[in-house]
Amino acid sequence: TAVLSAALGLPPAVIEGIFAPQDAVVLGIPGNGFGGLIEFATTGNVGALNFPYATDADESWDEFLPSASINWNYSDSGMAYFSASRGYKSGAFVSSTNTVAAAQTPLEPEIATNYELGLKSQWLDNRLRVNASAFYMEYDDLQVFRLIGSLLVGANAEATSQGVELDVTALLSDNWTLTANYAYLDAEYDEYDDGTDDFSGNVLPRAPEDSFFLRSSYLWTFNNSATVDWIISYAYTGDMNWVPSNALAAEEDGYGLLDSSLTWMSPESAWEVSLWGKNLTDEEYRSHTILSNISGTVDLWAAPRTWGMTVNYVWD
Repeated sequence: TAVLSAALGLPPAVIEGIFAPQDAVVLGIPGNGFGGLIEFATTGNVGALNFPYATDADESWDEFLPSASINWNYSDSGMAYFSASRGYKSGAFVSSTNTVAAAQTPLEPEIATNYELGLKSQWLDNRLRVNASAFYMEYDDLQVFRLIGSLLVGANAEATSQGVELDVTALLSDNWTLTANYAYLDAEYDEYDDGTDDFSGNVLPRAPEDSFFLRSSYLWTFNNSATVDWIISYAYTGDMNWVPSNALAAEEDGYGLLDSSLTWMSPESAWEVSLWGKNLTDEEYRSHTILSNISGTVDLWAAPRTWGMTVNYVWD
């Protein structure tokens, strides 16, 4: 300690704080502020720092979660339904805090109340299936976590999510099946103030307004019962944001992914050989984004165009 203190020109207590974390662990700027860190660095006064602490806290929660549904079979090939249900996530203690009081204060339980109205139907001698639904979901005390500096901060919010979804499957021939899906989503915070920022009215993270999916499957069956299945699909995800603040750096433009595969299966399904490609148009998009006022924006990019072959064998 004395050698490093003399070499670096720092008080011995600073060296001990850096190299002896069991005695002094610096929590960083979010935990101490610039003033505390500067005082510690210039004087070695460890009393200027906030240190890791040990504390005990406990809480218990219970909730009544009713659900109900009504189904109406209006014909042999169609059904309409309505459902109402409640979902529950227990309260939680935030593990990343810099004060004892914050560590002992839990988040409230999260309650989600969902109403859904839908239709399931089949047409044209069951060669066409059309399903549609609309939902409205209210979140009470939605648990939201976000990064502030190096601390993961949690808070409760009020939010609403509503939308519609349409799913269609058509058997165009004995060999060719086409599937299409479209979803519209409107999800936002009705009230979200974590004591540092007010994000009321912002769109919920990872909640694109529009998304759709198309899939075509053509199946050849040979005289020896071997099959070849050619699948091509396209999935589109609309514009969205990764964080509750809806920061510009966390905006994700809409993107579409084109995948395809050609799969041969032997008679009795013992062997399966598949040639496949994913993200064939080589779209650039993020799989996650982390914003921090210390490290800036950390982007995790999704896989580029990939292709390969998979061989499977099933033993009886």
